[in-house]
Amino acid sequence: MAQPVKQSVQKFSNLPDNAHIQIRDLAQLLGCSTCTIHRKFKNGTLPEPVRVLGHRGLSAGTVRQILAGEER
Repeated sequence: MAQPVKQSVQKFSNLPDNAHIQIRDLAQLLGCSTCTIHRKFKNGTLPEPVRVLGHRGLSAGTVRQILAGEER
């Protein structure tokens, strides 16, 4: 069953570059599972995640670079 799209993902284009994107939201944005995201972190395909308030993820600016094909 498909996960509902979170409001933070729907409004991704409105977020500032320093907004924190959690792994589950990153997975929705990249169209893959959270397991794939963890695998990409481990093998270096995605940059090392940062921890904010106990949640790992990437900045919105970094995610935009990934989506544009500019990051790794």
